[in-house]
Amino acid sequence: MNAGTSTLLLPTVKAFQRRFPGASVEIRNLQQDEIQRDLANGALDLVLITRSAATTCHLS
Repeated sequence: MNAGTSTLLLPTVKAFQRRFPGASVEIRNLQQDEIQRDLANGALDLVLITRSAATTCHLS
């Protein structure tokens, strides 16, 4: 998790845990193939994806 992600994600996760104390939250850093596999086999319920600077399109 990078600094930009953590400033948004961590407060949101903390608020979620306060609202739903019985729920568990696990933050994982996965590659695309791992995400697809884990979604397909039910190991993941929710996925948040960010684009890296390397994959962002730049218009001239």
